[in-house]
Amino acid sequence: MDMPDFQRLWAEQAARAHEENQARRDRVLAHEDLAKALTQPPYAISDPRRWSGWIPPRTDPPQVCGPSCGKHHNPCNWTQHRARINDSPIRAQLVEIAAEALRRETQPALDEVEP
Repeated sequence: MDMPDFQRLWAEQAARAHEENQARRDRVLAHEDLAKALTQPPYAISDPRRWSGWIPPRTDPPQVCGPSCGKHHNPCNWTQHRARINDSPIRAQLVEIAAEALRRETQPALDEVEP
């Protein structure tokens, strides 16, 4: 039996996200100093190999408005109900570590050049 289109799309997106997380994890763990950074606060995982490569989203999910909001449409356009920026220190740390790993992978020649 074939999956409905939305299920197929969801499965494809989940598989793609898993591959991206795995690639991010592999990039970070390839560098001992970056792997060690995962063990430092605020994330402070006991074993860097346990990190899945997942980084929390940039924004928190928007609030779904209901009758108590006074608005009868979804999504609500009230400022306080819009998606908030995820300013978690853990997210900031993971983004910084992953960005450095990506920089090292994409610009390895620059690391070898002496000033």
